[in-house]
Amino acid sequence: MSNLDRRVQRTRKLLQDAMMQLIREKGYDAITVQDILDRANIGRATFYAHYQSKEDLFLAHHDDLVLTVGLEPLTAEQLLSPDPPPSLVAFLELLGHNRSLYQVIIHSRDSDRIRQGLRAAVSVNLADCLQSGFEKAVSHMPLDALTEYLASAQLALIDWWLNQRTPYTAQQIATMLHQLRRAALQEAFALD
Repeated sequence: MSNLDRRVQRTRKLLQDAMMQLIREKGYDAITVQDILDRANIGRATFYAHYQSKEDLFLAHHDDLVLTVGLEPLTAEQLLSPDPPPSLVAFLELLGHNRSLYQVIIHSRDSDRIRQGLRAAVSVNLADCLQSGFEKAVSHMPLDALTEYLASAQLALIDWWLNQRTPYTAQQIATMLHQLRRAALQEAFALD
């Protein structure tokens, strides 16, 4: 890894950490790019060399979080397994522990754009999983429609869980998500 890569990573981490601290302190809507710059001690040009907006920074933080907990693309065997992948459980546990932060973000003025960005990221990940895991299988449903359905359904269930404060654990939600996804895939690919 080059020094430039390390500097880029360090700068992005400073910006993401500053944003998350400020969100906890002031709420998402109340912070500005300038607040983030001041907290991270980073210049405006540097910020815009990495991100287009506050929303873009937040979505990049989410992407890094996904990588941190190991939500890697799944194989066909993992997608069809009777048990959810441990990385999904770990991700949901992290979301559950940060429920109040999720509430602030999801009820912000930018929540529609953030939700669209999250759904797009989940859709891309699912599309990659399906294309590599089921490359020789024939789907009875267009893959783009299937991935959009699965991404939207998964995010809606997670949103319901976090917003309604249901008594379900992260493990239980992961199992539900996994079983529903597996059933949809089995139907789409006519698998037994």
